[in-house]
Amino acid sequence: MYPNMHIKLIDTEEELSFCRQIRREVFCEEQKVNPKAEFDGFDDESQHFLCVSANIPVGTGRLRKISPTEYKIERMAVILNNRHHGIGSKLIEAIIVEWEMKPELNKKLVLHSQMQAKDFYEKEGFLEEGTSFIEEGIKHIKMILDLQLRKELKTHE
Repeated sequence: MYPNMHIKLIDTEEELSFCRQIRREVFCEEQKVNPKAEFDGFDDESQHFLCVSANIPVGTGRLRKISPTEYKIERMAVILNNRHHGIGSKLIEAIIVEWEMKPELNKKLVLHSQMQAKDFYEKEGFLEEGTSFIEEGIKHIKMILDLQLRKELKTHE
């Protein structure tokens, strides 16, 4: 774990700009995603999470309502040199806590995982649904959170 690492539900334009910079670095520069696709116009209707370690923004993710009972985790990104230190897990945990507070009954939490990140999401309690597909030239799979599986996985850690 990183020193003084914390996850924050952002509430200022400055914090949103940190999230966007992380996404620009990870998706646009590193993975060559078109900036027009990355900055898709849904930021204003999403909740954004920022991971800060030693006062440096290192990771981000967003939660967006996509139907009356369905929410989607999107734009999960951790700066390259900060990966594999638990930042993604802490982000997922914070997003799930926020999602669980939503008032809708029978709500679902989904995401589109890049295939190289599928194992990470499985360890967080997400299950594959359907077949793989291409988004922005990158192979993805739809995944849905299984809360019971998540609880079982977390009790065995």
